[in-house]
Amino acid sequence: MNSSEQHERLMSNPEFWDMFLPLFFDEEKLREFATITGLTEQRIRAARDEHAKNVAPHFHRSNGTIN
Repeated sequence: MNSSEQHERLMSNPEFWDMFLPLFFDEEKLREFATITGLTEQRIRAARDEHAKNVAPHFHRSNGTIN
């Protein structure tokens, strides 16, 4: 599996998002991750928003936790 496939798998991995979702609301960190992985910012935002929608009742953006 090449790195592009691995990075794409991260975008659909709920455990990844459970752990790192709060970081990706910081646009600077999102851009940095896009640069490092080669994924587009739009792809990362779409995956982030999809996961946030799924955990919305449990995600507390003010302190970045999922309960």
